[in-house]
Amino acid sequence: MTVTTNRASIGDMDSLIHLMRQFYKESGFELNERLSRQAFDELIGNPALGGVWLMYENETRAGYIVLTYGFSMAYGGRDAYVEDLYVLPEFRDRGVGRCGIHTLFEACRAQGIRAVHVDVGTDNTPAIGLYTAFGFKKQGHLFLTCTLSDENTAIESRP
Repeated sequence: MTVTTNRASIGDMDSLIHLMRQFYKESGFELNERLSRQAFDELIGNPALGGVWLMYENETRAGYIVLTYGFSMAYGGRDAYVEDLYVLPEFRDRGVGRCGIHTLFEACRAQGIRAVHVDVGTDNTPAIGLYTAFGFKKQGHLFLTCTLSDENTAIESRP
């Protein structure tokens, strides 16, 4: 079994939307496809903002990852945020997510990123286990969001 990642291109848009729709459905959300396409287009078209990767097992698409770059005074420089890391159910527990995180860390080191953050549901035990195995730690801070536009989320509705 060979697990690999490839940086996504605009030509991968339909595959990315398909995977994102599955991820959101599994999480109990409905995807705003138009806004998601717009976000992928901007992120893929401007690598200074971050990156998108497709993950494969034996050349079969197994998931995707979205990473965005920022800046942090607390960490003294550039930081990054794992927006999405999704592995299709039939490929879980086979090293796909681990390969994806290795890819993210390589990209971050190449960009001089000082810290990587992830927001994960408190009940998502498998994801928490994966992230903590790579050194992610609970910071004891509450993550708050204030949206600044009417159409501000790829999530159409919340349960």
